[in-house]
Amino acid sequence: MVHPLKEGVEVDHCHHCGGTYLDAGEEATILGPLVASEVWQDTSMCTDQGPSKLISPVSGKPMRTYRVFFAKAVVVDRCEESGGLWLDAGEADTLRKIVENASQSESSPLSEKRPNLGIGVYILQFFSGAPVEMWNPRVRFPWATLSVIGLCVVVFGADWMTQTDLDAPVLIHFALHPNLFQGVNIWSCFTYMFLHAGFAHIFGNLYILYILGDNIEDKLGIRYFLLLYLLSGLVGGLAEIGLSNSGVPVVGASGAVAGVMAAYWVLFPRVRLRLLIVGIPVYMGVAVFFGFWAGLNFLMIVLDVGGVAWTAHLGGFVTGLCLALPFRPRPFASIMQERVDERARRQAP
Repeated sequence: MVHPLKEGVEVDHCHHCGGTYLDAGEEATILGPLVASEVWQDTSMCTDQGPSKLISPVSGKPMRTYRVFFAKAVVVDRCEESGGLWLDAGEADTLRKIVENASQSESSPLSEKRPNLGIGVYILQFFSGAPVEMWNPRVRFPWATLSVIGLCVVVFGADWMTQTDLDAPVLIHFALHPNLFQGVNIWSCFTYMFLHAGFAHIFGNLYILYILGDNIEDKLGIRYFLLLYLLSGLVGGLAEIGLSNSGVPVVGASGAVAGVMAAYWVLFPRVRLRLLIVGIPVYMGVAVFFGFWAGLNFLMIVLDVGGVAWTAHLGGFVTGLCLALPFRPRPFASIMQERVDERARRQAP
């Protein structure tokens, strides 16, 4: 029986055995780009076990059985002509977990598939201290992410060519005003997140947005990504002027970017980041990195360290966390059952 799983995607699902047939490309759309058969099929983690007993619903010929192994194993059936996959009950989640874990391993059997970070990235990390993903491919081009980055760069350039200090008319007019709740410069609760106070400030924010934003946009779509980004910036800014005692105008995309960081943690919990500590590569999961980052921001608030909008960071982070939770990775069977129940409600008299 065919069921809609995501917008524009239908899968063939058997209610009796719980198995599912995914046409070529559907595994990447539903389970993530790393699950696509072209990622794992021609690697050492995959063993061809010969013809399957199953007949392809597309070609009408026997499918082929593959054993995929990394710490644990799963056996899947693939139609060689169409590229479709037959996954028994539970195999979709197992395959996703195996491939995602393999993709983040330092000695990965997918190393030939994984992009080479190269000396240029190493130098950038060495001087900036910024993290980089081990590997997290996307399907769609990140139009919204790059548009936000471009807008911030254009605004920064226009302001830098005139005046760069916080007394500049542009910053006074469009920075988040401390008296916003008294009705002063209401628009600044949105405009402030496109302004930055210096090169280090804008580089830090836009670098993290570039590294993480494309995957969030790929997962959520353009509209919801922009909603998450803007709401995280809005709530972060309101938290800063409502809970902080700084009394100075606030600028920067940090609150919005913090929301992107939190959403990344929720949506891609198995991804690992590489950092350079004294020039030595150190790898850690996003939960450790972002958890430490959030804890550090909370500590700075407790210690009343000024000069940085710590409260805006945490406000945006919590917002992104809440908005991303409905889209967190869930068992494939529960998603299917949800769609079955939804269809039953629609068909009920």
